[in-house]
Parts: sequence; C-alpha cells; structure tokens
Amino acid sequence: MKILQSRLVQTAVCSIFVMVLFSACTGFTLEVINHPAPAFMVNSDPFREGGCLDADQTCVELAEMGCDTVTTAGDYLGGLEPAEPLVVCWQFDNQSDPEEGIYLYREGCLFPEYVRYVIERDGQFVLIESLADLRDVYAPVSSQDEALSYALAATGISAYYGLEAPKGMRYFVNELEDSHVVETAGGYSVHLYDYALCGCGPHTTYQVEVMVTSGGDIEIVNREPAFEDPEDDDWCVE
Repeated sequence: MKILQSRLVQTAVCSIFVMVLFSACTGFTLEVINHPAPAFMVNSDPFREGGCLDADQTCVELAEMGCDTVTTAGDYLGGLEPAEPLVVCWQFDNQSDPEEGIYLYREGCLFPEYVRYVIERDGQFVLIESLADLRDVYAPVSSQDEALSYALAATGISAYYGLEAPKGMRYFVNELEDSHVVETAGGYSVHLYDYALCGCGPHTTYQVEVMVTSGGDIEIVNREPAFEDPEDDDWCVE
C-alpha cells in the first residue's frame, strides 16, 4: 500500500474495482476501489541552495522564524497554486502547547511537533503559520488537485493509494476507496485517512471526509473507523 501524507489527486477517470470475499459463512464482502496516485512535485531548490536543508549548517533566517528544523515537504503538496518553492518548518515545544493560530497542525505524541510552512517568493522567505496564512497564499482553490494538496497541508491527514484488503484485518466498513476528490456545489470533498498512532492499541485507521471551499475554508464533515490491524492491539506509543 502506497501512502502519501499531509498531503495529492485528480479524481480518476477510470477506477479499478476489486471484490474480496472474506467469509462464505457470514457473507461479508469488502469492496476495494483504487484510483491512480497523482504525479506531483514540490520545488525546494532555493532552500537547499541556501543551506536550509543541510543538517551541518544553520539557516539563520528560518531559525528566526521559529523553525527548529526544516525538511522537504514531499510531493503531496505539489497541487498547490501558485507552485512556489516550499519546505516544512517544524517547531518543537515540550513544555506547553503554543498558542493556536501559529501552526497548521500538531504531530507526535508525548513530544509534540508543530507544523508550519515556508515558501520562497520573489527572493524572500515567507512563513505560513496558520490557516489564514494558507488561505491568503493559495485561495481561491480552483481544482481537484489543489483541493487535495490544500486539505493535506491544512490538516496533516494522509492520502492513501493502492489500498488492499488482506485477511486478518479488522474491518468496520464494507468499502475501502483510495483517496480522491469530488467537486461539489460548495467546493471539494476530499477523501483521506487518519491513523491513530498515539497511546495503546487498538490503533484504528479512520476514513475522513474533508470539505475544502473555493475560498480556502476547511471542515471535517465525517470521520469513521475503517480498519485495524489486530497485531497492533498490544502496541503502545508515547
């Protein structure tokens, strides 16, 4: 299974449908619907050339913006428009949560990490530290590709492609569908997945529907359990 994170897709014109029969006794049938993963790219060259992605160098300008470390964004954000060079700005705060509105989303468990972004525009580095900043830079959201990347950038939820349905998993739905985007009257409905990593098992994977408006507003409209791996039931993550 290929997983592309926080962050990818044009709704497929042609989908692949796979029917998996788990039990002739119960009659339970799980349908798996696959979509092609998008082919996106994110440019990080200005940051690399400036030493900001070199572990042996200190990027003073981004450190002054509050970036404890900087990493490439990954191609999951490649649908954003305008397609300016971009990196992920991580802030670590083990003492207390920072104020809301100065980060996009939280990663990690006992030791949290707070996600922001930095873009390069007209030779200057620009910090994106809130949904309002993300909206200012990228709205209006005007395509399915951009809606996918925007939802991932704003929430940190994952896009899954190449889903399969192996036996032995614990399923809560009759249908699993790869991440995809559907255009609606109010904007775009983005189908994503969220794995509950922290704490002790079971560690559930949820399917999540995120609404992205053309104006750049975000709303999680549905979140429900999709599947669990019983082998993770005794696994604790702090």
